[in-house]
Amino acid sequence: MTRIRFLLAPTLAALAIGAGAIPVGATTAPAPAATATAQSYLRDHPGGVLRTDHEVVYPDGSGFVAVPADTMSLSECSSGRFCMWTSASYTGSFSYVTGSGVTKPLSTTVKSFWNNRGQAARLYNNAATSSTCYAAGDKKSSLTVGYQQPAKVQLSAGASC
Repeated sequence: MTRIRFLLAPTLAALAIGAGAIPVGATTAPAPAATATAQSYLRDHPGGVLRTDHEVVYPDGSGFVAVPADTMSLSECSSGRFCMWTSASYTGSFSYVTGSGVTKPLSTTVKSFWNNRGQAARLYNNAATSSTCYAAGDKKSSLTVGYQQPAKVQLSAGASC
Protein backbone atom coordinates (compact mmCIF):
# COMPACT_ATOMS: atom_id res chain seq x y z
CA MET A 1 0.00 0.00 0.00
CA THR A 2 1.34 3.41 -0.94
CA ARG A 3 1.63 6.00 1.81
CA ILE A 4 2.23 9.71 1.67
CA ARG A 5 5.18 10.78 3.78
CA PHE A 6 4.65 13.79 6.03
CA LEU A 7 6.61 16.75 7.26
CA LEU A 8 7.47 16.00 10.89
CA ALA A 9 10.35 18.28 11.82
CA PRO A 10 9.23 21.71 13.03
CA THR A 11 12.67 23.12 13.81
CA LEU A 12 14.91 22.34 10.86
CA ALA A 13 16.72 24.69 8.48
CA ALA A 14 15.35 25.53 5.01
CA LEU A 15 15.04 22.85 2.34
CA ALA A 16 17.95 22.38 -0.02
CA ILE A 17 17.05 20.03 -2.88
CA GLY A 18 20.04 18.29 -4.40
CA ALA A 19 20.35 16.34 -7.61
CA GLY A 20 21.67 12.97 -6.51
CA ALA A 21 20.73 10.36 -3.96
CA ILE A 22 22.73 10.05 -0.77
CA PRO A 23 22.93 6.46 0.50
CA VAL A 24 21.83 6.07 4.11
CA GLY A 25 24.87 6.32 6.35
CA ALA A 26 26.88 8.41 3.88
CA THR A 27 28.92 11.21 5.37
CA THR A 28 28.12 14.66 4.03
CA ALA A 29 28.19 18.15 5.52
CA PRO A 30 24.49 18.73 6.22
CA ALA A 31 22.93 20.46 9.18
CA PRO A 32 23.15 17.81 11.95
CA ALA A 33 19.52 18.13 13.09
CA ALA A 34 18.21 17.76 9.53
CA THR A 35 20.20 14.62 8.85
CA ALA A 36 19.21 13.05 12.15
CA THR A 37 15.52 13.73 11.47
CA ALA A 38 15.54 12.52 7.86
CA GLN A 39 17.59 9.44 8.76
CA SER A 40 15.40 8.62 11.77
CA TYR A 41 12.31 8.99 9.58
CA LEU A 42 13.87 6.62 7.06
CA ARG A 43 14.73 4.18 9.85
CA ASP A 44 11.06 4.24 10.98
CA HIS A 45 9.76 4.06 7.38
CA PRO A 46 12.21 1.81 5.49
CA GLY A 47 12.38 1.40 1.74
CA GLY A 48 13.27 4.94 0.76
CA VAL A 49 16.50 6.69 -0.16
CA LEU A 50 17.92 9.81 1.44
CA ARG A 51 17.90 12.09 -1.62
CA THR A 52 19.24 15.17 0.15
CA ASP A 53 19.96 16.04 3.74
CA HIS A 54 16.27 16.83 4.22
CA GLU A 55 14.37 14.63 1.76
CA VAL A 56 13.54 10.93 1.65
CA VAL A 57 12.05 9.53 -1.56
CA TYR A 58 10.33 6.18 -2.06
CA PRO A 59 10.03 3.97 -5.17
CA ASP A 60 6.26 4.56 -5.29
CA GLY A 61 6.78 8.30 -5.89
CA SER A 62 5.95 9.52 -2.40
CA GLY A 63 8.32 11.64 -0.38
CA PHE A 64 9.09 13.09 3.04
CA VAL A 65 10.57 16.56 3.42
CA ALA A 66 12.08 17.55 6.77
CA VAL A 67 11.86 21.34 7.04
CA PRO A 68 9.92 23.74 9.23
CA ALA A 69 6.21 23.67 8.43
CA ASP A 70 6.05 27.44 8.17
CA THR A 71 8.68 27.56 5.41
CA MET A 72 6.72 25.47 2.92
CA SER A 73 5.44 27.30 -0.14
CA LEU A 74 4.96 26.84 -3.87
CA SER A 75 8.74 27.02 -4.33
CA GLU A 76 9.08 23.60 -2.64
CA CYS A 77 6.95 21.90 -5.31
CA SER A 78 9.33 20.69 -8.01
CA SER A 79 8.15 20.08 -11.55
CA GLY A 80 6.55 16.65 -12.07
CA ARG A 81 4.95 16.49 -8.59
CA PHE A 82 1.41 16.64 -7.27
CA CYS A 83 2.10 18.65 -4.09
CA MET A 84 -0.11 18.96 -1.03
CA TRP A 85 -0.06 21.19 2.05
CA THR A 86 -1.96 20.69 5.31
CA SER A 87 -2.93 24.37 5.50
CA ALA A 88 -4.52 26.81 3.06
CA SER A 89 -2.39 29.06 0.85
CA TYR A 90 0.36 26.45 0.33
CA THR A 91 1.56 26.45 3.95
CA GLY A 92 1.83 23.84 6.67
CA SER A 93 3.20 20.33 6.36
CA PHE A 94 4.16 19.33 2.84
CA SER A 95 3.94 16.03 0.98
CA TYR A 96 3.88 15.01 -2.66
CA VAL A 97 3.34 12.14 -5.07
CA THR A 98 4.72 11.52 -8.53
CA GLY A 99 3.91 9.19 -11.36
CA SER A 100 1.88 8.88 -14.52
CA GLY A 101 -1.14 6.67 -15.15
CA VAL A 102 -1.30 5.63 -11.48
CA THR A 103 -3.65 6.06 -8.54
CA LYS A 104 -2.14 6.86 -5.16
CA PRO A 105 -4.06 6.37 -1.90
CA LEU A 106 -3.73 9.34 0.45
CA SER A 107 -3.74 9.50 4.23
CA THR A 108 -3.07 13.15 4.95
CA THR A 109 -4.93 16.39 5.43
CA VAL A 110 -4.91 18.47 2.24
CA LYS A 111 -6.07 22.07 2.42
CA SER A 112 -4.17 23.31 -0.64
CA PHE A 113 -2.42 21.65 -3.58
CA TRP A 114 -0.60 22.23 -6.85
CA ASN A 115 -0.63 19.80 -9.76
CA ASN A 116 2.83 20.81 -10.96
CA ARG A 117 2.87 18.10 -13.63
CA GLY A 118 2.42 18.11 -17.38
CA GLN A 119 -0.65 15.85 -17.09
CA ALA A 120 -4.06 16.07 -15.43
CA ALA A 121 -4.85 14.72 -11.96
CA ARG A 122 -8.13 13.64 -10.37
CA LEU A 123 -8.57 14.24 -6.63
CA TYR A 124 -11.17 12.05 -4.87
CA ASN A 125 -13.18 13.33 -1.90
CA ASN A 126 -12.96 11.99 1.67
CA ALA A 127 -15.32 9.06 0.95
CA ALA A 128 -13.99 8.39 -2.57
CA THR A 129 -17.55 8.86 -3.88
CA SER A 130 -16.83 11.86 -6.10
CA SER A 131 -13.83 13.53 -7.67
CA THR A 132 -12.64 16.63 -9.45
CA CYS A 133 -10.27 16.70 -12.41
CA TYR A 134 -7.47 19.28 -12.41
CA ALA A 135 -5.49 20.15 -15.53
CA ALA A 136 -1.70 20.31 -15.65
CA GLY A 137 -0.50 23.26 -13.61
CA ASP A 138 -3.77 23.76 -11.72
CA LYS A 139 -3.46 24.82 -8.11
CA LYS A 140 -6.00 25.43 -5.40
CA SER A 141 -5.16 27.50 -2.33
CA SER A 142 -8.17 26.32 -0.33
CA LEU A 143 -10.11 23.05 -0.61
CA THR A 144 -13.66 22.45 0.61
CA VAL A 145 -14.11 20.30 3.71
CA GLY A 146 -15.21 17.27 1.65
CA TYR A 147 -11.79 17.12 0.01
CA GLN A 148 -9.57 17.90 3.01
CA GLN A 149 -9.03 14.20 3.82
CA PRO A 150 -8.90 12.92 0.23
CA ALA A 151 -9.06 9.18 -0.27
CA LYS A 152 -6.77 9.14 -3.31
CA VAL A 153 -5.36 11.02 -6.25
CA GLN A 154 -5.24 9.64 -9.79
CA LEU A 155 -2.25 10.90 -11.76
CA SER A 156 -3.24 10.80 -15.40
CA ALA A 157 -0.84 9.93 -18.19
CA GLY A 158 -2.46 12.54 -20.43
CA ALA A 159 -3.97 15.99 -20.57
CA SER A 160 -7.39 14.82 -19.40
CA CYS A 161 -8.58 12.63 -16.55
